[in-house]
Amino acid sequence: MEEKNNKFRKASNCHDEVRSHLNKAQTQKSLLTIWQGNNIKGVMIKSFAMMSKDITLAPVEAGLELDFDPNEPIFLYCDDIGFFIKTSIIEISFQAYSIKVAYPKGNSVKLLENRDQQRIDALKKKIAITVQIEKEEEKSAPPFKLMLMNISRGGMALVDKNKLCPKLSGEEKVLWVGTNEMTYNKPVNLVVLHQTDNAHINNLGTNNLLGVKFDAPLSEQIYVRLLELVN
Repeated sequence: MEEKNNKFRKASNCHDEVRSHLNKAQTQKSLLTIWQGNNIKGVMIKSFAMMSKDITLAPVEAGLELDFDPNEPIFLYCDDIGFFIKTSIIEISFQAYSIKVAYPKGNSVKLLENRDQQRIDALKKKIAITVQIEKEEEKSAPPFKLMLMNISRGGMALVDKNKLCPKLSGEEKVLWVGTNEMTYNKPVNLVVLHQTDNAHINNLGTNNLLGVKFDAPLSEQIYVRLLELVN
């Protein structure tokens, strides 16, 4: 697996590319997800200009209030075009139902390197994914932690550095029950695509790998929280 095919690329030296991505999102009226914590809304780009150093966003739903905290950072993600931004709020206009955010600096933007793969690299962040294995008519095994290698809308690759995951036959129920120290109220069902022993991973050496897909579409809340952790 080539690294260039599986991650967002930091946009520290490509302002023209950032502008191009934003312009495309505005022209195509692409949906952007904007959030702070559990406050998640859908918006579109109303206007932007590098010279004025701001981006104006409007809600997708008419009359939807963008009730964010202007003193806290805010996150933007566009799945259509492939970019992820962490920025700050300049102004919220409740009369115009719009929000003005700062034009992002290069190191606060990530552009999707390969739209066909859509994988976001997470290895350097050492994000723990808590997994539990259940078998019919057997007591559930204790949960264990694997390290997130990369993630997409459809699934993820997990590193089993300490060889905690038993050999799976396909009959087991595999659950994603939490991330880092957080436990989910409703576990995510996983379908195992492959279980590979002694795979070489750049900068990590030889480790076991587990490739999984989500049994159902991943909730927006879980996905955007992972994007925050990856950033």
